[in-house]
Amino acid sequence: MNPLSHDDANTPVYKAEILDALSEIDKVKVIADSKHTICQGQLVHRDEFEMYITNGVDSEVILFTVLEEWTKVLIRGISYYKDVKVRVTNSTNTAICPIQDYDSLRTVFNNICTSLGLNVAPAMLPVFDTTITNRHSHQLLSVI
Repeated sequence: MNPLSHDDANTPVYKAEILDALSEIDKVKVIADSKHTICQGQLVHRDEFEMYITNGVDSEVILFTVLEEWTKVLIRGISYYKDVKVRVTNSTNTAICPIQDYDSLRTVFNNICTSLGLNVAPAMLPVFDTTITNRHSHQLLSVI
């Protein structure tokens, strides 16, 4: 949209559209300002994380490092995490989660939940950011 490109004797500048666009920019700015870096990635800042997911007596614990910058944004009080590439370095059950590189941490999480039967009613998926802990600071992802 560029209303000024149409501002001539026959076409007025649409003030309401400009004000609406500025309002949207303000909303996006709030989201951008909430961006928080969890870790820089493997080459710059190598943190190790642990994911622990359980369903009754069945559980899976993996250790992983992040291979790219990992960020989150806060929108209306809800954290949204960038889906990052990870390297699984240890797994309690390599049949569930083999030790290798993955293009998506969210896929690793979903595969583990599926293997443990957490995607079948009446079981419920755990909250993603309550299953991950920074191994160095011992903080849950939800508070990092």
